[in-house]
Amino acid sequence: MKTFAHVALLAFLGSLLCASTLNAQFDNPASLTVKNASSAITLDGKLDEASWTGAPTLIYGNGAQTFKVAGENTVTAGVDVKNPFTDATVVYNVPNTDSSWGRVKFLRKGMNLYIGITSNDKSIGKFDWEGDGIFLKVKNSVGQGREFKLYWQNIDANKDTMRYEEQIASTGSGWGSLPAGSTVNDTNNVDNGYSGELRIDLAALGYTAPLGSVEVSLTVFDPDGYQHPMNTWDHNVGSFYKSWWGSEWGDVYRILNFETESFEDPASLTVKNASSAITLDGKLDEASWTGAPTLIYGNGAQTFKVAGENTVTAGVDVKNPFTDATVVYNVPNTDSSWGRVKFLRKGMNLYIGITSNDKSIGKFDWEGDGIFLKVKNSVGQGREFKLYWQNIDANKDTMRYEEQIASTGSGWGSLPAGSTVNDTNNVDNGYSGELRIDLAALGYTAPLGSVEVSLTVFDPDGYQHPMNTWDHNVGSFYKSWWGSEWGDVYRSLMFTLEPFEDPDTLAVKIAAGTMSFDGKLDEADWTGAPTLAFGAGAQLKKVTGEYTVTAGLDIKNPFTDADVVYRVPHTDSTLTRVKFLQKIDKLYIGIQSDDKSLCKFDWEGDGLFMKLKTAVGQAREFKLYWQNTGVNKDTIRYEEQIVGLGMGKGYLLTGSTVNDTDDVDNGYEAELMVDLVAMGYTGSDVNLTVQLAIFDPDGYEHPMNAWDHTIGSYYKSWWGSEWGDVFRTLKLQSPVTGAETADHSVPSVYSLGQNYPNPFNPSTTIQFGLPTRSMVTLKIYDVLGREVQTLVNGEMAAGTHDFVFHAGNLSSGLYFYILSATPLSGDRQEPFASTKKLLLVK
Repeated sequence: MKTFAHVALLAFLGSLLCASTLNAQFDNPASLTVKNASSAITLDGKLDEASWTGAPTLIYGNGAQTFKVAGENTVTAGVDVKNPFTDATVVYNVPNTDSSWGRVKFLRKGMNLYIGITSNDKSIGKFDWEGDGIFLKVKNSVGQGREFKLYWQNIDANKDTMRYEEQIASTGSGWGSLPAGSTVNDTNNVDNGYSGELRIDLAALGYTAPLGSVEVSLTVFDPDGYQHPMNTWDHNVGSFYKSWWGSEWGDVYRILNFETESFEDPASLTVKNASSAITLDGKLDEASWTGAPTLIYGNGAQTFKVAGENTVTAGVDVKNPFTDATVVYNVPNTDSSWGRVKFLRKGMNLYIGITSNDKSIGKFDWEGDGIFLKVKNSVGQGREFKLYWQNIDANKDTMRYEEQIASTGSGWGSLPAGSTVNDTNNVDNGYSGELRIDLAALGYTAPLGSVEVSLTVFDPDGYQHPMNTWDHNVGSFYKSWWGSEWGDVYRSLMFTLEPFEDPDTLAVKIAAGTMSFDGKLDEADWTGAPTLAFGAGAQLKKVTGEYTVTAGLDIKNPFTDADVVYRVPHTDSTLTRVKFLQKIDKLYIGIQSDDKSLCKFDWEGDGLFMKLKTAVGQAREFKLYWQNTGVNKDTIRYEEQIVGLGMGKGYLLTGSTVNDTDDVDNGYEAELMVDLVAMGYTGSDVNLTVQLAIFDPDGYEHPMNAWDHTIGSYYKSWWGSEWGDVFRTLKLQSPVTGAETADHSVPSVYSLGQNYPNPFNPSTTIQFGLPTRSMVTLKIYDVLGREVQTLVNGEMAAGTHDFVFHAGNLSSGLYFYILSATPLSGDRQEPFASTKKLLLVK
C-alpha cells in the first residue's frame, strides 16, 4: 500500500517530468525589456493605467502554456502538490482546488520598478504565515539579493488586504485589489481572482539614472483551500502551486532590461536672470517668470508639458478609499495634479515659483501641498526649505515657510478665486507660491556659478486637518521629485552672468568747487560723479555711466488689517541714485530718489543705511532717513555710531511730504558727509571699505510696525550686504590732508543756538556750530544744578550740528543746557562754553 508520502513524491516527479516533456512549449526568457510608463502608476493594485496594456508579461501557473496569448512569456519552474482535504477530525469545504494562472507585468517610472499581477484564482487563501501573491528577490547595485513580498493576509483588522514586506526598510511599497465576488480566507467561497501592484525603489537599492538592467528572481504562490489558521505543511489539508522565473529564493536570476526613459529629468537647468525685482506675493505675475526654465511635476506630467518644459521622473501615487470605520469623508476630487516649478535669479537671491491646478488642496497632521527641497550651501551641506499650505486657526489659507537655518530665505503663497485649503467638500482651482533663497546667506559670493538642489512637490488629496497621512484608510497623496526625496541625489542649477555691474570698486570724484551742505545736490560737481542705481528694475532705468547693484528684496502685501483700510495710492518701485565726491578730508554721499511714497514706520524710514570701516578696520554705522514725527516734521534724521564722525541733511522736492499715505510724493534728495580724518585716514592711496543699503518703505504712516505683514510694503537693495560681512571699496583720488576750509557749512566761530521750539513738549532741537574739530560736551541741567541728561560727550567734526532732546520722562519746568567745546590738533580757537534756557510745558 502506498503511503501519502509516496503519492506526494510521485505527484512531484510527475510534474517535473511533464515540465521536461513540454519544455519546448515554454519560453522561460533569460531577460525581458521593461516598458516605460507613459504616466504615473497609482499604487492601488488595480493595474487600470493604460501603460499596463502591452507591458512585458510572464504567465505563471499549472498549464500556463495553454493559456498564454501572443506577446506573453511562460516560465518553466513549478510544482503542484494536491492532497485529500480531510484531517483526522474535520472534512473541510474546498469547492475549488484550482490551477490558477497569474499574469505578471513590468513597468518602469523614473527610478521605480513596478510589478503588477492579475490572477483568476478561485480560492484566495492564507495559511499560518503566507498566502497567495508574489515573492521575489532583486539584486541591489552591488549584487546582493534583497527580498520583497506581496501576499494576501485577511487577518483581523487586515481583512481582504495584501501584506507588503521588504527586507530593507523604505525600498518599496505594495497594494492589492479584490474584484466583486472575491474574499480571502473563506474556503466556502468561489473567488473571482485578484490583482496587486508592487513598487521597488531602485534608487534605494543603489541604482542611478540612466538605468541599464536589474537581476530578479520571482515566484508566484497559489495556495488553495486554506483558511487561517492552517499549517501548509500539514499534508492532510489544502493544496498549493508554486511557479517561478529564475528560482525560488535560490541563486538563479533573470534580467530586466530598461528602455530609455521618455522623460527629460535634466541633470541641470540654466537659471534665467530676472529683469526686474520679484515681489514675494506668491502670484508669479512678473514678466520675468514668462520663459523661466520650468520643471513639470505630477502624474502623467509628460502628457501635459509644452515646448521648453522638462519633466521629472521620480514619483509615487498612493490612493485609498476615503472611509474609516466610523466616518465617510467628503472627497469629490482625488486628482492627479500637475505642478509647474520655475527658477529665477535676482542678485544673490534664488527664486523658485510653483503653479498648480490642484483640485484638492489639503494638509494632514504635519504638512500639506507644496514644495520641499534641499539646497547645498557653499561647503556642500544640504539645507532644507519648505513651503506648504497649512490653514490652521489664524493661518487660514496661508502658506507656511520653514527653513533649517534662520534668515536664509522666505516664502509666500496665493490662492485664486474658488480655492480653499483643508476643505474636502470644495473643488479647488489650484494655487501658486514663491520661495526665495538667499544664496549669500548660504555662503555663496558673486559671480554665481552653480548650486545643487533636490526638490520635491507634494500633492495630498482629501485630507482635512487633523488627519494622519499614514492612516491608509483615508486620503491619497502623490509625490514627485527632481533629484531625490530628502536623499543624496542632487541636480544642478546653473547661473548665467547677471546683467548687473555690482562693481567691487568705485573711484570717487574730486569736487572742484565748494560744497554747500544743505541736502541739495545742486553743485556742478555732482554731475558726472560716480553713481550707483538702487531699486527694483534699476538696470532698466539707469543711464550710461551708472552702475547697478544686485542684491534686493521686495515684499508687498494687501494693505488692509482687521479694523482699518489704509490708503496706499502708490506702492512704487523707486529708482535711487547714490553718488560719491571727495573734498580734501571729507567724503560726500549724495542721494537722489524719485520715491512716490515717503514714509516712516515705528523706527526707521526711507533713506540710506551704511557701514564704513575706519583706518584700523572698525566698522562704523551711519544712518540718514526720513522721520517726520512731532516737531521733526518733514526732516531727515541723521544717526552715527560714534559721535563726531559726520553729519547729514535732507531736502524734499516740491510736492513731497513724509508720513502721509494720501499724498503722491515727488521724491527727495539728501547728503551724508563723513569726516575722513575723524575716521583715522590720512595721506594718499586711500581705499575706503563700505557697505551701503537703500531702504524704500511704501504705505506706512507713523506709528506703524513694518513687520505687520498685513500692511504696507518695502524694498531694500544694497551694495555689499545689508549689515553683513560683504563690503565694497571706494577708492579716493586725492590725498586726505588738512581740513576743508571752504566748506560753507563750517562756521567761523563757536556758537550755541536757542532750542526750537521753546517752550516744547516733549522734544526740542538744539543746534550748535564748531569752527574746528573739538572735544564737546552738551548737557541738560535742572534749576537746582543737577545734571539731567548728557546729549554729547566726545570728539566732533567741524560744522553745524543738530541734536534732539527728548524730555518725555521729565516734569514741566525750566531747564538749562550747557555747551563746552575745546579745539583739537593745535587749532588757534579758544575753548568755548555757553549756557541757554529751555522751558518744558506739559
